[in-house]
Amino acid sequence: MGERGSRLPALQRQETGPPAQRERHATPAASRATVAFDLGRDRGRRRARCLDGLPAATKRSPHRVSGPESPDSRAQRGCRWTVERLRGPVSELLDSAEPPAAATRVARIHTVTGAGLVLGSTQSLETAAQIRATAAGTEILRRRSGGGAVLLLPGGQVWVDFFVPASDPLWSEDVAHAAQWVGELWSAVVEPFVAEPISVHSGRLVADRWGRLVCFAGSGPGEVFAGGRKIVGVSQRRTRSRVRIQTTARLGHPDTASSIRADDRSLDELELLDVTAADRETGRAVMARRCGSVPATEADLTEALLGALEAQARDTR
Repeated sequence: MGERGSRLPALQRQETGPPAQRERHATPAASRATVAFDLGRDRGRRRARCLDGLPAATKRSPHRVSGPESPDSRAQRGCRWTVERLRGPVSELLDSAEPPAAATRVARIHTVTGAGLVLGSTQSLETAAQIRATAAGTEILRRRSGGGAVLLLPGGQVWVDFFVPASDPLWSEDVAHAAQWVGELWSAVVEPFVAEPISVHSGRLVADRWGRLVCFAGSGPGEVFAGGRKIVGVSQRRTRSRVRIQTTARLGHPDTASSIRADDRSLDELELLDVTAADRETGRAVMARRCGSVPATEADLTEALLGALEAQARDTR
């Protein structure tokens, strides 16, 4: 999920930037809290630690984008994550500024305050059913990364984007390989919450008609599955200097359902896409077989993610 989004004309609104951990407000509408803190924290204690202990298979020679530097300096520069927490409407979160060019690893956690259907970069805005979306009070947007549509709801997912520079050991020029470490990270995060066997898709994108239409109906590099159903979606936006790996873990906890607006509880991607009633019914049967969720709240799964990063830091001190 991520980048500057395109919207249907009827749903356009003024965009601003979003928020982070200790909240500072960059705009009246979105509480943009970009508290960058170092991840070796123990709830009250915040301290920098190296987070380079990720799967060795992804540690390829980094693509050099600046002057010569030693392997030691690259490892030291790339081993530390900065965490940002942003809060606001989906449109403002999608339009949030990229980290500075000099930034190393950044994990950006997004908390949405309203419903939004985010289309993939290759999907036309006409793919969405504008009248249905307007009636549901749902924004229609388009991200710059590929894949199918994803519905974002307040409390309905944990949305985290990882920014990794090309000078980082985690960088890989192989698109299918580049997200593998993210999948391994997320699989460790969700494991305590799910009973089914967990797997990470390691090949190229596999998507039929439904997988091209809806993100959680396909299988892409680094995506996480529980019992064969997708629970974490992944997409990438790559430039010569950095990769932005966008991830969304779908939630299915009773407390999550109760926190979602009553009008939004019946929403799904197919409800907001321009398909026939018959296709909508068929698609929902497909989605029921392919899509899963993590039985955790947004707060609990976010804390587990930060804990997993901290554990990796401890392992590599």
